[in-house]
Amino acid sequence: MSSSLNRRQLVTLIGGLAGAGAAVSLFASTPTSSPAASASPMAQTPWPYKAIDPEVAGQRAYESYLKGHCMYGSFEAIVGPVAEQLGDPYKSFPFMMFKYGAGGANGWGTLCGALNGSLAAIQLLSPNPNPVIDTLMSWYETEPLPNFYPKGAKFPEIRSAAGTPLCHESIAHWCKKAGKKAYSPERVERCGTLTASVARKTVMLLNEQAAGKMMAGLAQSTQTQNCSTCHEKGGMVENIRAKMECGGCHQDGKPLTQEQIPAWQANIGYVPQDIYLLDDTIRRNIAFGIPDQDSDAAALERAARVARIHDFIAARPQGYDALLG
Repeated sequence: MSSSLNRRQLVTLIGGLAGAGAAVSLFASTPTSSPAASASPMAQTPWPYKAIDPEVAGQRAYESYLKGHCMYGSFEAIVGPVAEQLGDPYKSFPFMMFKYGAGGANGWGTLCGALNGSLAAIQLLSPNPNPVIDTLMSWYETEPLPNFYPKGAKFPEIRSAAGTPLCHESIAHWCKKAGKKAYSPERVERCGTLTASVARKTVMLLNEQAAGKMMAGLAQSTQTQNCSTCHEKGGMVENIRAKMECGGCHQDGKPLTQEQIPAWQANIGYVPQDIYLLDDTIRRNIAFGIPDQDSDAAALERAARVARIHDFIAARPQGYDALLG
């Protein structure tokens, strides 16, 4: 390239520089919006909430259940009216995303979809969601449901207490009570009326909180509290992290009564991972806590034979009554 410029080249270069300078000036003078300034008000939580009619929400939940199943049904019935009150952009929320919660997450039978959608709505609409969530979950475990029958429901009213927030157990208990199959049209409608019942209760709780009423919060049975002292944080076992009722896991989904607890405990075996001996007889070490009057000599000997220590014990002068320690 020549190191010299003719007149035409010089004019072209200056014009190009001037255009570039104008472009730089233009972009420099254009204000850039910050992420906070450009964020949709829909992204700010909680959304503004005004009390809505629980009965209307229950009916709407049943109708939405027929369109997108349980999780979608409850969420849409609670949040849909709020979005309609607020207008755009709230009405553009992708409600159908919650169809995945059907049948406890795509049929996996985990958390009840009606609960899952309602919990999402509480988190979105409540300034203090935790006590509302705890109140709803405790209610769901103990309340015979469905307790709201919308227009369009055609089968007889049959209620059952789930004893757990899990979809598969809730359905199993209802099917047993109703004498119906899990894939029957009666069960399908039951989950629709259950969705309506849960959405209706959720709206009641949100309305109460908006009016300044305190929530009941977590309400555990004595049985579950006793289980937690062993299995929860700080307990001897500390192998769970949960607020749900333990009756759903331990006793056919039914809370144990005080009279049933000893019999239930008698079926529990303790197998320590560390070697530990009592300063007592061989008999009492094997029985480990069983009172002498309830000790079964034949069962003790059978256990010793399985452990291949019977011959060693029998060779002792005092046999099973020999002292250890």
